Amino acid sequence: MFEQLSSTRDHRVMERLGQRVYRRDEWLDRFARVYNGSALPLSERVSYLLRDRELKGTLTPEQQKEVNESLVLALGYLEKAKEITTQLAMERNSLAGQTVDGWSLHNFAEVKLLRWLASDNVNEITAAITAFRKAVEIRERLTRLAPDHSSWKMDLRWTKIMLNRAEGLRAHREQRHTDAAEFFARNMQVIDDALKDDPNADDWHYRRAENRTSYAVALLKSGKRPEALQMHRDARATALKRKPNAPTDSAKRRWQQLVDLIDQTSRSN
Repeated sequence: MFEQLSSTRDHRVMERLGQRVYRRDEWLDRFARVYNGSALPLSERVSYLLRDRELKGTLTPEQQKEVNESLVLALGYLEKAKEITTQLAMERNSLAGQTVDGWSLHNFAEVKLLRWLASDNVNEITAAITAFRKAVEIRERLTRLAPDHSSWKMDLRWTKIMLNRAEGLRAHREQRHTDAAEFFARNMQVIDDALKDDPNADDWHYRRAENRTSYAVALLKSGKRPEALQMHRDARATALKRKPNAPTDSAKRRWQQLVDLIDQTSRSN
């Protein structure tokens, strides 16, 4: 009888401890999502400013200060998120923990990529590519477990696109234009597959046009001018067609920046 009571008490204690751990992990998950969410608008703003710098050749001192401070702040948020989600993924070994860990790694990599574009520090692009690769590993593992899980499939595609883009931009910076073209070519198939599943998504259409623009630049540098110019014309036509119906003002501005960049590249080549 005593052993039975003791066993019952033990089960109750373990149940209470389990509930506490669950609640703790649930709060940690929420904190990680808040940190990730806080970083996203900062990285979007920096992306806009860096595209503007690519067009104009420079930023005002105030804009440069905003870029620097925003990247420091965003990286701080994501380092905190990554610390939490790494712990959650290891301790719980759960699909939810791995999902948010992949998200944190992806966002961390995007900010590292932006820091490289802003500073040309090779350590930043190396860190970005490493983090993107880790995020791809996590998201591939999740997708294998549930091939029909549409959001995990899209997450994986998104990270693959950004990894290929980071690799392509680095190759372009290092004057390896044939390699750069290969990375952007890989992205075309990934993006086309994504558009089959979500044909109305403005963001996928933008990424396709943006990727074609980068692909065209790599082809130009590789001596394939006719093919490159046709890609530029196609990307420009897509941008002009989609800009009026873009879902937000920032999306409209992004499309216009792409048109301006294509026009600038065409004039210089």
